[in-house]
Amino acid sequence: MHYLHRDLYSTVVNSSGGYYALNGSLNIGHTLNNQGFTFDQINDGNSNVIELEVYSVTDGQRIKSLPQPTQQLQPWRKTPEWNEKYLETLTEDIVSFKPSGKLGLSDVRILMLGPVGTGKSSFYNTIDSVFKGRISRSAPCGLSTNCKTIAYTPYEVHVMSGASLNFRLCDTRGLEVTQGLDSVECNYLLDGNISDLYQFNPVAPIRSANPGFVHQPTVEEQFHCVLFLIDAAKVGDIPQKLVDKMHSFQKRVILKG
Repeated sequence: MHYLHRDLYSTVVNSSGGYYALNGSLNIGHTLNNQGFTFDQINDGNSNVIELEVYSVTDGQRIKSLPQPTQQLQPWRKTPEWNEKYLETLTEDIVSFKPSGKLGLSDVRILMLGPVGTGKSSFYNTIDSVFKGRISRSAPCGLSTNCKTIAYTPYEVHVMSGASLNFRLCDTRGLEVTQGLDSVECNYLLDGNISDLYQFNPVAPIRSANPGFVHQPTVEEQFHCVLFLIDAAKVGDIPQKLVDKMHSFQKRVILKG
C-alpha cells in the first residue's frame, strides 16, 4: 500500500477496465521519505491502481474527548523505541541468524498457516522485499475467496547480494471450514512427509500410498517453527468452525514440541 499525494490526480478519477488511471504527477522526496527511490521505481512506471481511497488532511489539531480509565493502564511488555537504529538491530539479528549447531542444519523451515485470503504469500513477498531492498513478488498472491496457493512451496529469503538467509518460509494451502488443508495433511507436513512443490488435491487428500510421499523424512525436511497468520481486519469474521479447526492444528503443533 502506498500513501499518495493529491497531485497524482488532477480531476475526478473513475474506474475503467477494473482499475483507476491516475492522471497527475508526484513530486516525491518532500512530504514522504522516499529513501532514494524514484517515482517509476515505486510504481513500476505506471499510475494505474485497482483500489483507491481518498482522505482529506486539514491543518489544525483535532480534539477528541476520550473517557478516562478507571485505573492506570500498564503495557503488557516493554519495547524499545521504534526508530532507524532499532530497525537496523532487528535486521542484523535476522540476517545473522543460524540454526543451532547441534541440529546439523543449514536452514530451518517455518510453516505458514492461516485462513484462505489471510495473505500468507503476501507476507513472504513483504519479508523478501525488505531484505532484497526492492519489491519482490516471488509468491503468487491476490484477492480471492479461493486459495491462490495449491502447492507446498518452501521459499528462500534473499539479501541484496543474492545470498539466502538461514530460514525458509513455507507456503501451503489456506485453511477453510470444509476444504483446504486438513488435519492429516497438516500432520504429514509437520513431520516432513510431503515433498517440496507437492500440489494438493482438494478431492483426494494425500495419503502414505501416494507417489512422492516421503516415508523417512530427514531433520532438514521436518518443520522447526509454525506461524499462524490472521488478517487483523477480519478477525471477527472468522467462522467459529474455522477457529476450532485452527485450535486443533495449534494443539497438534504443540504436541510436536
